[in-house]
Amino acid sequence: MNLTERDLELVRCVNRFGFLTVAQVARFWGGIDFSTAAARVRKLVDEGILKRAEMPHFDVRPLLVTDNGRLLAGDTLPAVKGIRAATYSHDSKLVDLAMDLEKKFAARFETEREYRWRRPDRASEFHVPDGLLRRENTTIGIELELTQKAPRRLAEIIDSHAANLELDEVWYVVADETMRGYVHRIAGESSHIKIVKWTPSGTAAAQKGENN
Repeated sequence: MNLTERDLELVRCVNRFGFLTVAQVARFWGGIDFSTAAARVRKLVDEGILKRAEMPHFDVRPLLVTDNGRLLAGDTLPAVKGIRAATYSHDSKLVDLAMDLEKKFAARFETEREYRWRRPDRASEFHVPDGLLRRENTTIGIELELTQKAPRRLAEIIDSHAANLELDEVWYVVADETMRGYVHRIAGESSHIKIVKWTPSGTAAAQKGENN
């Protein structure tokens, strides 16, 4: 199999997020037909470049990068060994959010995985957000807040973000008004916090056939 640059870009994308679904692969490749993306993914799996995660009791089997695929792509970020079922819903939606943000702002979204690998010193000193959006000379911490944390825990995280001078702002992305109100109550008048309501673009609509 001849690996194209588009294949290698996909491998690096899968690895920076940890996993992608086939629907997300189709979106990454510019919104191509799901079946076309699935056919190419199947070849990459057969060649040992990608592999399917084992997700008992889930309807999808997301794609992970193999060590061989990572090396072929020239990626130094270690590949993940598996997916945490408890955080899968959040982590999958985070991929969709990151793609939305990158498209809207033409900016690079650095994942938590990438940041921890690049800056282990900072990761041990401050709470690392779900990702960093870098726009021109501004670094924005992105937190996808889908379920309520304990008030004290959320306040501690907000305070940690405030102390991290690398972050110019922190956007708490929420899906409904209830969560918006909850984060606002905890954040108070924190000037570095912005609460953003987000509706996913809909990559989940093409989940059928993910196991193919």
